[in-house]
Amino acid sequence: MRKRLLVYRLAQEPPILEFRPIGATRWYPPQTSQHKVNYDGALSKEIWQAEVGVVVRDADGRVCGALSDRTVLPRTVEEVEAIVCRKAVWFALQLGLAEVVFEGDFETIVTAINSGSPCYSSFGHILDDVKALALNLVSTTFVHVKRQGNVVADKLAKASKTIPCPHFWSNDIPSDVQQLGIHDSIH
Repeated sequence: MRKRLLVYRLAQEPPILEFRPIGATRWYPPQTSQHKVNYDGALSKEIWQAEVGVVVRDADGRVCGALSDRTVLPRTVEEVEAIVCRKAVWFALQLGLAEVVFEGDFETIVTAINSGSPCYSSFGHILDDVKALALNLVSTTFVHVKRQGNVVADKLAKASKTIPCPHFWSNDIPSDVQQLGIHDSIH
């Protein structure tokens, strides 16, 4: 469906010629009725914490909410990403969203969530929480995106080192992150 929408939109506008390296990844807006929630985690071993970044954007690419937070450093990177995914779903619920596309750049987590099988790994119980929370939304899709398509969430995660956490933004986010979001939406 998303591909058809993109084809339709491209047919409505004259083509814009732009150099883009082969295989380049970028952020794409969701369908009109949806919101897209990008999430990312980072490790901060020097302070023994994991960093959380979440950004919510609408179909026009406008930021509807953002979150930077920190949490205790789990044992594995997979556990960090599972915790961040759970925080993203929780945040979407707090914002009252209904139809949501969740994008994360850790393929193992997205694959495990989308699998019909139980996950028996050390982070399986966290993914069970993710699935249970997601049932409170009207519709959800979990998608893997390459790191380049997740730069705003990554920047918000890293910002948690220097700001009081948890830190929530409703419509405005830090200017350097905002610039990334604008660049992300138009390129």
